[in-house]
Amino acid sequence: MSINGITALEQIIFSKMVLFSSLYQHHKVRACDCMMKAIFEHCRVNNRKIGGYALNKSTDFLWLTDDRLYAEADRLKKTDPLHSLIHDLKYRRLLKRALTISKATVVKPSDFLVIRS
Repeated sequence: MSINGITALEQIIFSKMVLFSSLYQHHKVRACDCMMKAIFEHCRVNNRKIGGYALNKSTDFLWLTDDRLYAEADRLKKTDPLHSLIHDLKYRRLLKRALTISKATVVKPSDFLVIRS
């Protein structure tokens, strides 16, 4: 690589770092990921199919599109737990953060007051 391309390379790397933290790790994206995982776990535990696929093989996931997933919710009865899982994701009723843990909220064990009798 030529020295002239270093600035462009630095910009690309910096943009990727910012994109990862602001987009891929965004709390709403993570909530959607958790909701999709809950749908897949529900199907696996209860031997359910989505769009005719049992989701037992990795290739089954290749055929599962948004349209098929949402059509499955429309096909199910409203009392079905799978319907509510998919329906909440479709209409963006996302999970909320219950707890945020960071360095500032965690106390070191040595900071606890120990009283010995």
